[in-house]
Amino acid sequence: MSAPPAPRPDGPAESERPRLLPAGGVVAGVLALVAVVCGLIGVDQQLDQYPHARHDTWEICFRVLQLFALEWDEPDGSLAVPRLLQVARFLAPAVTLYAAFEAGRRLFSEELRQRWIRRRRGHVIVCGSGSGARSLALSLTASGERVVVVGNEPGGRTAGRGAAQHVTGDPRFSATLTAAGLAGAKALYACDEDSTRNLAVALAASGTLAAGGPSIHAEIRDPALCRALQARWWSGDGARRVRLDFFNRYQAAATRLAREEAARLPDDGAREILVAGEGAFPAAFVTGLGRLGPDPSRLVVTWVGPGADEAVREISAVHPFLGDARVLRSSGATLPDAVREAVARGAAARVYLCSPDPEQVIRQALLDTDLWRAGPESVTVCADDIIGYGQAFRPPGTAAASLDGMGGRLRLWSIKASAYRQDAIGEDLTEIMARAVHEAYLRQRARERAAGREPTGTLVPWSDLPEDLRNANRSQVISFGQKLAELDCVLMPRDGRAASLVLPPEIVESLAEAEHRRWMDDRRAAGWTYAAVRDDVARHHPDLVPWSELADADREKDREVIRGMGAILADVGFDVVSAAGSRSGTGIPRPRR
Repeated sequence: MSAPPAPRPDGPAESERPRLLPAGGVVAGVLALVAVVCGLIGVDQQLDQYPHARHDTWEICFRVLQLFALEWDEPDGSLAVPRLLQVARFLAPAVTLYAAFEAGRRLFSEELRQRWIRRRRGHVIVCGSGSGARSLALSLTASGERVVVVGNEPGGRTAGRGAAQHVTGDPRFSATLTAAGLAGAKALYACDEDSTRNLAVALAASGTLAAGGPSIHAEIRDPALCRALQARWWSGDGARRVRLDFFNRYQAAATRLAREEAARLPDDGAREILVAGEGAFPAAFVTGLGRLGPDPSRLVVTWVGPGADEAVREISAVHPFLGDARVLRSSGATLPDAVREAVARGAAARVYLCSPDPEQVIRQALLDTDLWRAGPESVTVCADDIIGYGQAFRPPGTAAASLDGMGGRLRLWSIKASAYRQDAIGEDLTEIMARAVHEAYLRQRARERAAGREPTGTLVPWSDLPEDLRNANRSQVISFGQKLAELDCVLMPRDGRAASLVLPPEIVESLAEAEHRRWMDDRRAAGWTYAAVRDDVARHHPDLVPWSELADADREKDREVIRGMGAILADVGFDVVSAAGSRSGTGIPRPRR
């Protein structure tokens, strides 16, 4: 099958296509030509009526030009005006007036357009001039979003339905971002080919915005650097004011692919997914599968290859939930042998071949017939830029001529085309952590029910949680940075070597009280008030009381948040370390040297 539907990232942008002359200009040009011809003939005929008048080619041309300048010099006498000259006397001024109107419209329309862009609300800003920025802009406009593209390449308006507006300038400067309507935007994406430019754009935008502005997403090409920048942002003060996230295209594409695969899990029976390859993309893919499909009775992920054992150990150390979920394992067998073993166990197997070299993995998919055993779409080839091959291997039954994709067993997935999409980039670190907090809350309430206590609260999956309660979870994880700062701690990308965060009871109590105050401020800002009985519709809550008046069972909920903070951060790939060496009795690990 072909790659997922997405704009071709390396193709020409719509705004680069040549534009036809507007219809009004064509009509004006024709009328101007008619006026000139009629004027030349008509003036010649008129001057023939005046024997004493000057009558030569230059005089005729000058008088024709006077027609367009609205300044006609009538010869002496009152003889009849020739019919062709009469036509030219009306056409020429009309063309002149149209040209003046069009010049004024173009002059002032650009200024009005810029002012209109600057005052827009609810749009999306895309910064960059590379293939990723173009692909994202086209994807957003295709989904109905209003888009403003900012870059050094001049552009007017991208052709087509839902066209994108363009602002020419360097987005690293706040004045350019202000001209793009940053204050009223709902999201900004920095997708230039240069990661340092994207970082500069993100910092310029965050420095310009007040609290509660648009979310900011900056692409960082190196996966390890991306995680390090995420840790530094969350350890600073900016995370509490502006929602900024750094993303990597491998992580974004892998998350989207994992979400798609998890949605296709069979209702009954197990599915085994075999992943072959090295690098950032397969690691992000198996992590996403483990996060979205944690039921080992329905999904087992096997990383296949000579270095699979070490890769699984490393990724399980970085993301502890993978070991707890028991969905990820490794196999040192060859890929064909692993497929045969999965099929023999009765699992509906899928094979994912991941490599930066598309020709290598396509060659393996086409020549190794043992990979075809699992049926339709059993082999997925994932590579950076695979658009050309995706057009060659179209699904069966398409009108265009194509190569046989092994009877529908071959699917091609372009990492580049899949990454630059709103549904791939939009779920940032804040969203992932907020979801993890809610899932931890549901697990704790389930333990209460198992112990014979009836839990309270909104016990629904994240997808069914009301938006104001989702915002409450987001506010909670954003406050983690402030809590860590009070402990003189910072985040570091996790590698499994640091000890778990263990806080002494007095620190847990102090932070839990602060968490309760933050929660009350957040709930009151959302319109909730105190009542003895909880009512989510009326926004009444019995816990909106000072810490001293709160029942111990309800205090324990805030303590759970503080105790679980380290586990939540570990699940998303971060360790908590002391910024100045370990404190006595805190259990906070030292920074790695």
